[in-house]
Amino acid sequence: MVTKKEFLERWTGDIEQEFTSTAGDPVSWEWAPDHPKAWSSARAIIDLVQETMSTPAFSSDEDLLAVGVGKDIHIYNVATQDRLAVLTGHYGVVENVRFSPTTYDGDYRYILASHSGVTLDDESEAILWKLDGNGQLSSKPQRLEGQLGLWGSSSFTPDGKMLIFISNNESTQFDDQDGVTREKDSLPCINLWSIEERTVQHRLLGHTDQIQSVTVSPDGKHHASASWDGTGRIWDAATGACIHVLGPFATTETTVGQMWSTAFSPNGKHVAISQESPWGLVHVCEVSTGKKLSSAKFHVWTRSLAWSPDGSLLACGADPGTVAIWDPLTDEEKTRWALKFDDYGMGTMARPRAVKFLGQDKIVFQLNEGTVWIYDWEKKQKYRFARGPEDEQDKFLQAKMVCTDKLLAVPDTKGSLRLWEL
Repeated sequence: MVTKKEFLERWTGDIEQEFTSTAGDPVSWEWAPDHPKAWSSARAIIDLVQETMSTPAFSSDEDLLAVGVGKDIHIYNVATQDRLAVLTGHYGVVENVRFSPTTYDGDYRYILASHSGVTLDDESEAILWKLDGNGQLSSKPQRLEGQLGLWGSSSFTPDGKMLIFISNNESTQFDDQDGVTREKDSLPCINLWSIEERTVQHRLLGHTDQIQSVTVSPDGKHHASASWDGTGRIWDAATGACIHVLGPFATTETTVGQMWSTAFSPNGKHVAISQESPWGLVHVCEVSTGKKLSSAKFHVWTRSLAWSPDGSLLACGADPGTVAIWDPLTDEEKTRWALKFDDYGMGTMARPRAVKFLGQDKIVFQLNEGTVWIYDWEKKQKYRFARGPEDEQDKFLQAKMVCTDKLLAVPDTKGSLRLWEL
């Protein structure tokens, strides 16, 4: 078994297979200007003093950057990297921060959601923060018992009017309660909380074990969830009713694997859901009927799903050290990217994450040791942001990179946050 320390010492980043075109034609990839880049070449480096446990978040207008630092949240001006505010109030280490997808007029311009106590085994708590145009707190924060969703979940509805959080989200699979029926009121619950009215509008009940992911369709009409109970669910956002149960999909004659992440297609007509145990599966279902249309199979689980803007492609971090892109309706693979390893154990630890399309012809992803890759089919160029010889690292990153069409932010294990313009 390869340890993380051994992996990092032996890491080379050699590539075995690069993407072809989605039609299967070879591509002569060239390095983009000034690439590959070392982390030391970042446009700006913000010193956080300690490693962040939360993936950073850009505001919708890309003026502000939020990141958890211990039990606090630091707010930065993206253009100047000045720290504008420190938000205090969490009792545990901040593990997740998300800005609303819109800005607001009135006493506050931004809304930020955060949670603590989920992966570090403390009592989970979510907090809603309202900030003015200078990143300063404009009113008393709202505390909520629960957590935000994981693995690419939506924390707000597209119009920014509802917060989406999960309560009672303990699992019964690994403790002395295994197999014990839980009372309805103690089951995991998805809450749709009105920001204006400061109250829960709908409680989405039905899952019987820990909920990993909750996403909302682009038009805001549906929610999709994935749970360790082996099912996914599609919900009517207006009524809170469950309209379809997806699965359980048996992975063997006797095994129903855990569900991990969900992602709606850009037109909202389809939803992808990932499953694991004993291998990785990505199912695509029709939202209107709940019918399963395809299932793509991989050697390992994936928690990172991305649709292309036109909905014709689906991508994920797939087999060891691999990013796969396929037709979501037929599960026909179109192209893949793969690292080269002589040791399979090394490959299993090099899992791509944070996969995202930046337009129809560009894709970005990060390896869990920190390297970020971007491939641009239109320009036939590739970009790499990686550790240099001077960047010592003895563990994997907890926080992921965050990327927009224009900006890239990459945290490291030494307490630095690096920014690049794309």
